[in-house]
Amino acid sequence: MFKSIIISRAKTVLFGVLLTFIILEILSRTILPKTQRVIIENLQQDSLNVKDIKGVNLEFQKEHRGGLYYVTKSGMRVLPNSKTVVKNHYMNGQDITIITNSLGYRYSEIGEKKQDEYRILVLGDSITFGDYLNVENTYPYYLERFLHEKLAKKNNKLDVKVINAGVGAIGIENELAILSETGLSIKPDLILLQLYLNDANESLSLKVERPPKFSEDSYFINYLYDFINKQRLKKLYYHFHNPEFSREADIFTVKNPVADEKWEESVKGFNNQIYNNFQDWGYAWSDKSTEKIKQALIMIQDLAEYNNIKLVVGIFPVRYQVHANILRNEPQIQYTSILDRQRIASIDLLPILREKYAQDKVNIYYDICHYKPEGNEFIASKLSDFLEKQM
Repeated sequence: MFKSIIISRAKTVLFGVLLTFIILEILSRTILPKTQRVIIENLQQDSLNVKDIKGVNLEFQKEHRGGLYYVTKSGMRVLPNSKTVVKNHYMNGQDITIITNSLGYRYSEIGEKKQDEYRILVLGDSITFGDYLNVENTYPYYLERFLHEKLAKKNNKLDVKVINAGVGAIGIENELAILSETGLSIKPDLILLQLYLNDANESLSLKVERPPKFSEDSYFINYLYDFINKQRLKKLYYHFHNPEFSREADIFTVKNPVADEKWEESVKGFNNQIYNNFQDWGYAWSDKSTEKIKQALIMIQDLAEYNNIKLVVGIFPVRYQVHANILRNEPQIQYTSILDRQRIASIDLLPILREKYAQDKVNIYYDICHYKPEGNEFIASKLSDFLEKQM
């Protein structure tokens, strides 16, 4: 008798939970805004524990974030040999397809180098990788097209390959590791390093991840998963989780007074933006950040020169620098000084983008650093002018 009562109540509770879930699922599909959904297809499972990829030893940890990225002993990497479909990407609401080769690069499979090939390896973070865009709208893709067009006008039959080795949310030390682990194996002729203001450390960001596989088709669970991730990121972003950031931010405010004023017009207002973003791009105003960038740049340069590869750098600004009526280019001055001393050719995109915005007032950003397709196309055109002189 008692057992039957327990079973009956359990059935009632289970029915109630199931009914609640069905109602929440219906509401999620009809009322709530669409959330990002990540689907990974055609993943070659043996590539996740691969011991040798084209002669390159990669030791993956067992941790898998359930999405496009893996954590290795030397940092974040992109899943090799994978096709990832991001439905309703949180940044632009579009459906994005990301296909990677056996090295985890967002490029077609790279075979033996041909005699007429000129390979450009692009190292960078999410700005380069572009996991919020289809590949034809990323700046490395545009760059390859523009360089082909320039060479064709000169009847130059050199076959330029612009190979996207970017990884979302990594810093310059990870880019050095990628060059060492896999980049050298493709025998690049030139390395284009995309340098952004938060590259002294790995950045905080929403990575392309997915909820548990059994719940992939549930709008409600995807919405809940997305909400929790955004709240977690928000908590990390606005609370100093690293004591170094806190100390350096305090040092910054001693030298640079802050005020709750318009950042577009006021130096103190812009200082306030820097302080509030010190765990991300604001850290570029720290001497420690500059020193980290300097040391990593020297190591990348040494590795490139040892392998007879030319290194060039593109310096990418934060949107606030581009849209402000006042010029705040202190990090760019520091980076350019380091690069000049090391005799590394570079292009600072800040004055170029400020001039463009002053003329047309068109916002080419999705957020503070990720570019819309038209932004990537514009940047690639300027990079192609620069690289044509370096090749």
